[in-house]
Amino acid sequence: MSKRFIHFSRFGAYLGELTPMQATRTRNVDQCGVDKVELVLMDNGVNKYDRIVFCDSMGRTCEWIVMSSRESRAKSIPICTVNCYGSMQELSRHFMPTLRRGSKDTPEQALAKALDGTRWSVGQCDEGSGEYSVYHKSSLASVKDIAEAYKMEVEPVIELSADGNSIAKRSVCLVKRLGRANTALRLDYGSGLSGIDRVLSADDVVTRLYCYGKGVQTTDDDGNATGGYSRKITFADINGGKEYIQDDSLLEVWGVPGPDGSLMHTEGIFEDGDCEDKATLLAEGRAALAERSKPIVSYEGTVEALGRAGFDASACDLGDNLQMVDTTFPKPLRLSGRVLEIVEDLLSDGSPSTVKVGNVIEGIVKRSDRVQQTIDRLTSSAGSWDSAATLGSAYLNGLIDGLNKVMNETGGYTYIKPGKGLFVYDKPEDANPTMCIQIGGGYFRIADGKNSDGTWNFRTLGNGHGLVADAIVSGTISANLIKAGIIKDKSGKNYWNLDASEVRLGPGAKLDGKDIATTNTVVKSTVKLYAKNQSDTVPPLNMQNPELGWSEDIPQWSNGYFIWEMDRITYGDGSVNHSTPVLVAALNKANQSAYDLNQSLNDLDTTVNDLATDGVVTEAEKAAVKKIQQTIDKEKDELTTQFNGLKSNKSLNQYFIGNVLGPTYNSAFGTGGSYGSLNTAISDVLKCTTKEALDSAMATYKSCYNTHSGNVNTYTAAARQAQHAIEQQDAKSMAQGLLDNYDDDLNQLKIFNRLTNNGTEQGIYMQDNKLYMNASYLAAGIIADVTNTNSWNLKTGYLKTTRGTIGGFTIDKYNISNNRLSLQDDGPHFIYDGKDIGFIGSNHLVEHPSVYGLNFNLKESGGYMSWAAMKNADDPYYAMKLTYANKPNIGFTAYALNAGCDLDMHNWSIKNIGNGCTNTLRFTVVTNANKDGSFTFSNGCSMKFEGGLLTHFAWPVNNYS
Repeated sequence: MSKRFIHFSRFGAYLGELTPMQATRTRNVDQCGVDKVELVLMDNGVNKYDRIVFCDSMGRTCEWIVMSSRESRAKSIPICTVNCYGSMQELSRHFMPTLRRGSKDTPEQALAKALDGTRWSVGQCDEGSGEYSVYHKSSLASVKDIAEAYKMEVEPVIELSADGNSIAKRSVCLVKRLGRANTALRLDYGSGLSGIDRVLSADDVVTRLYCYGKGVQTTDDDGNATGGYSRKITFADINGGKEYIQDDSLLEVWGVPGPDGSLMHTEGIFEDGDCEDKATLLAEGRAALAERSKPIVSYEGTVEALGRAGFDASACDLGDNLQMVDTTFPKPLRLSGRVLEIVEDLLSDGSPSTVKVGNVIEGIVKRSDRVQQTIDRLTSSAGSWDSAATLGSAYLNGLIDGLNKVMNETGGYTYIKPGKGLFVYDKPEDANPTMCIQIGGGYFRIADGKNSDGTWNFRTLGNGHGLVADAIVSGTISANLIKAGIIKDKSGKNYWNLDASEVRLGPGAKLDGKDIATTNTVVKSTVKLYAKNQSDTVPPLNMQNPELGWSEDIPQWSNGYFIWEMDRITYGDGSVNHSTPVLVAALNKANQSAYDLNQSLNDLDTTVNDLATDGVVTEAEKAAVKKIQQTIDKEKDELTTQFNGLKSNKSLNQYFIGNVLGPTYNSAFGTGGSYGSLNTAISDVLKCTTKEALDSAMATYKSCYNTHSGNVNTYTAAARQAQHAIEQQDAKSMAQGLLDNYDDDLNQLKIFNRLTNNGTEQGIYMQDNKLYMNASYLAAGIIADVTNTNSWNLKTGYLKTTRGTIGGFTIDKYNISNNRLSLQDDGPHFIYDGKDIGFIGSNHLVEHPSVYGLNFNLKESGGYMSWAAMKNADDPYYAMKLTYANKPNIGFTAYALNAGCDLDMHNWSIKNIGNGCTNTLRFTVVTNANKDGSFTFSNGCSMKFEGGLLTHFAWPVNNYS
């Protein structure tokens, strides 16, 4: 089945289908439903935000948005790399300015708030609960936050319309987990395996875990909460007085040496700031120890490498559970993990090409939990300083008021707020200030306005990890290191994309006061110009206007004219010069040879058609035909010489030679080409002695002539294109020669050394001024023609041919045919005299759709269907043994089966015969004549008929059926 990449505009209009050279998809459980796809196309026919729809190997419809593209040219062939994201990415462009929150919402209700105002709907969700608050975020970020709060994972669902030309529905689902919880997947990793990357996390492995719950609130003498916290709850009361749990079986594996050399437990801490129950805390601690007492490890490799480790990557999907056994540890490590990431080639059979599995997902949920635990730990630890600050509230309030008064007198209006930090306003707090700076524990943030609900809109924030701001206005920035994506000017004419290593300098960019790359007399560009003239000695040149009548396109050649060429040379200072016009001898000769050959072919066709008019081939006519054939042979030799010259020209692109010029020449003049077929057909015509034979031979000749004539025109067009390419390349070589003269010291070897670290032999190197590739294996991607009509994916072994010829069969998209057989979607069709007689195919019964069968189908154009056999090797005709007549008056009973031989039923019956007589005739017969003149009779005789056909005959001695 072909892979369909359906192309839609950003507004949903159907644009057709794409045929990528490469298509790689990366899915990760941490992508929140936004997978990534990279397509390599032969042209850039897609625009930003276009949609691409694809049905994956699991039968799921996928929709991706074109986010970016990069176009380059390989040997003048445009190659475009398109980066696409899952269509949920469009939710990042929908902003939610109002507060959305909930603590008792179902997942469906929470998603509905995040998707409000978008074209995405809420899909099927698993049960779950959580508390969330989303504000001033995009819909996509809100969906992520809700998934974190509910500890669930995001799965988008795309539904295609019935006609396949539009998207019917887009929905978002929240599921407890992607993939299958119970599988037979298993990975056995050992020291003898290669091709698999194992990554061990830097996180500590602990064998003893101290566990703490929520901090106990402090109260005043009246029992009122003061807002502070003291000690945190533990499970020591129900755990033998110990605030920790440990696994002694892992001490020998992960323990650390103590002061006396004996092994000690590696210790860690677990905190749940919301847990108030000791038994619950103990259960959570045991689960945490089971996870943290094993190293966090992931394995990544190709399908083949993972297969050697016993893992069937073709049977897995993203998020599936698996069992992992790692025997490289002192004590074999047994882990439960998941399929974390899958990279697949969408042009193959759908199996993954690279898979990553592991026992940890450092994703949004895990990171969110870790941040929340950190916050809880800070909140619970407040007791350590609250207990020290046990001064009276009146004293503290007085101290704060005094500090605020001193600060306000020094400029600005400063307020210290316990638990929140230091606030500085541009006006007193009760005078509606418009700007605010808040300084908290290890951070600060700045606002220059308020939200609609009256809270401050903080847009600039800073802490020990860095500064986040909408904009930084500065005269000069001095730094040791600046990490950035794109640096560009205000107008966007000049930019530096640090991520893509791409620099663009727009018009007007200067170096040392002069335009970049157009300094002094350096050649800026050379362009080949063409014109034609009736003289082959005087060029068509106008001294007042040198380019009058000249063009960058090669003019259409005509008999009696000659094509000339010259170069337009533009220098860095803007001045223009022209080279001396020269006659394009090779191009003129090629066109003249092609013209002469076509004229000779026309003469040949006229002569052959004339000799067939009277049904007799005379010797004079034979001689005329052979004379023209000699002329054609000579002109064919000239084109062969031209082809060999083009093929050996180093200025011609090898891809063009191998995929365009060579195949078109071989189709016309190569072994098995149309030239040989035409000569054979002409020879058959000249041998004919009867009008019937001549008519048949002429039909074959016309077909061969039309094919060869078309092939000749195709080749001559390719030869003209090749000659033009050579002329353009020679012009570039001349410009390169001028550049070399400008910098003679920078020769080829020195340029190569600059690019390859002085020619280090690492895959590609230079020796004796020749370029070599040093490799035992070269991996290639896809070999394709310019239009991607035919391609060969060397990576997957997939060969696609939608136009061409194979062994006399013509391939045109979904049809492979010659003059007798056509392979179509419904089966092989059989052709005679250009008519489709019938075909062999599969089908099902109308009244029993689930019953399938093989059909021999005779069309209305076919007069009969027959089983026939050759009588002997000398008889060219076949005897018809069983025939169904589809037309009357053809020598058979119409619309019935006609026998041409005996029918032996081998003791089987014929049933349901029809409307003839069905009965048994019984009678008496004389069985013997006695000597006395009497007779002996027998009454046991009968004849049984079914549908008018005698099926049983009973006689006194024998029965016959």
